[in-house]
Amino acid sequence: MRWPSGTRRNQDESAGSSLEDLRQREARELERRGGPTGTRRDQEAARRDQEGVRREHEALRRDQEAAAHAWLAPAYQDPWQAAPPSSSSPSPSPSPSPSPPPPPEHAPPADLAAAWEPIVVDRATAEFEPRPPGVPVRRHIPDTVFDGWSSDSFTVRSASVRGYAHRYNGAPRQDHVTVFFQRRGNREELLFAVADGVSNARHGELGAAAAAEAAIEALQQFLLSGRPLDWAAVADAAVRHMASVTRRHLQVPAPSAAQISELLATTLTIGAVGALPDRARVIMTRVGDSGAWVLDGAHYRPVFGAEGTPEAAVVSSGVTALPQIPDPMPFAAFDLLPHQVLLVGTDGFGDPLGDGTGQIGQLFAWHLAAPPPPRGLAHLLDFSRETFDDDRTLLAVWPRRARREAP
Repeated sequence: MRWPSGTRRNQDESAGSSLEDLRQREARELERRGGPTGTRRDQEAARRDQEGVRREHEALRRDQEAAAHAWLAPAYQDPWQAAPPSSSSPSPSPSPSPSPPPPPEHAPPADLAAAWEPIVVDRATAEFEPRPPGVPVRRHIPDTVFDGWSSDSFTVRSASVRGYAHRYNGAPRQDHVTVFFQRRGNREELLFAVADGVSNARHGELGAAAAAEAAIEALQQFLLSGRPLDWAAVADAAVRHMASVTRRHLQVPAPSAAQISELLATTLTIGAVGALPDRARVIMTRVGDSGAWVLDGAHYRPVFGAEGTPEAAVVSSGVTALPQIPDPMPFAAFDLLPHQVLLVGTDGFGDPLGDGTGQIGQLFAWHLAAPPPPRGLAHLLDFSRETFDDDRTLLAVWPRRARREAP
């Protein structure tokens, strides 16, 4: 038989030469040992050695091919497709179960959800997951907002939470609270506005925000100018801004008072707190039924509707809402002592509070004896009590004692 190339013939010649050498070695070993038995054993050992060498060469060749494949594979394979194991790769061993990470130095509570569960007063509202607030106009309104800070003269906390009814129905929070801080000379002043969009207004949440922001700006201009304060003019500035929002965002070219009321009607409580050396002076007014109280220990003294109260000069008003402006505008002016707390809130807080002698009054009197963390006021305000499911907003102001000068 003729071979197609000399390579195989050379291999056979080389193999034959090796076999002849092996036979000569076997013959010499046979002579040395004196019989054929030793020759067969040695022959078998030689064959085993050759087979071992052949397997080693074959394994080396496979490893080289696998290495070349691994080097080229990333350029041609889908990066999200796992590469098949190579023939020389050992079977993967099961991964050991990962050990849990060590606890942090300051570990949170074991059950964070339980730590932030609403405070239940009497009988709780039914539990459910809130729906997202659907607002087709202008902007998203968060479910809950809170704020807090301190100046030399005041400590302030504010919070506004969506009511359980609006959470269940997927309606937006219609309350709004705005606080503005300024200095005039050596006096610190705090300007505030709390608004509650009327529930039957189609976009009461926009009306509440518009009225509060515009009223704060108008009040600031009066205080900075030194002109006599005209509360009706402040309320009128809020109404004019509500009309502007109706035109720009609701596409009503020339809205009437009736149209503004139908779309954006809102209550409004607005005022200012000025720092004095040993106390604070409060001036405020309101349109609608939002409330204000002075918390003195465990007692709540209402600012509005409490005729004959020695610390306040009050003119009461019936329940109304912007864009209607009562004539005359109600007003209050009184001193706030260092151990007292000014509270301004919507009826979502005022209705369950009542006269302050019940469970809600006791709860807030205890926790507001000193300023809580800002998020703490929001958690407190989000209490769960059956039948009280309106939006809730509360502003709290603590006067701070004048700091003594260093000697």
